Amino acid sequence: MEINNSKLAELVRGAKSAGASDARVVEVSSIVVDDGLAEKCVEPRCPNYGLALSCPPNVEGPDGFRDKLKHFTKAIAVRLDVPYKLLYSKESYTAFKRLGELAVEVEELAVEAGFKDALAYTGGSCKVIFCKDEERCRALTEGGECRHPRYARRSTSGYGVDVAALAAEAGWKLSWSGVEPEDGGGKVASVYGLVLVY
Repeated sequence: MEINNSKLAELVRGAKSAGASDARVVEVSSIVVDDGLAEKCVEPRCPNYGLALSCPPNVEGPDGFRDKLKHFTKAIAVRLDVPYKLLYSKESYTAFKRLGELAVEVEELAVEAGFKDALAYTGGSCKVIFCKDEERCRALTEGGECRHPRYARRSTSGYGVDVAALAAEAGWKLSWSGVEPEDGGGKVASVYGLVLVY
């Protein structure tokens, strides 16, 4: 399929219409994959390690992601600005839930636009985001099926995606530490998703 820039622009508009604070087309060749970042899931051990199919050791890791990237040339980076206090509270999963929903919406728009192999990646563990009140991930039990197959996606962390580099490539200032918005509202921070498109 020949890359259609107007379709990519339409996906960016669709992401913003769906609620993204911003979305940008990025070259897949610019996505930085760092083994050291993925290793932080293991040491120091992330509390989400092993809880779901979306996180290590149940994902292919950096090498698997590098192989996946070989089949794509364009991606949509998605940014969601959230209240700073929310991101560092017990309710932070709600920010990642909305990010996950956004990323999937962009993936679905991409498939509808003809990018049938589009794949969304998001932040955080789907177990915590969508099944926090469940004892365990049903997809990890023998014969089990995911409770939320539409929205459960793999986390960029387990693949070693350098989100700071992704934000820079998209032209965004990384704002996990919070920034004061120009409109004078409360301090915000951002979370980031990625949709491989073509």
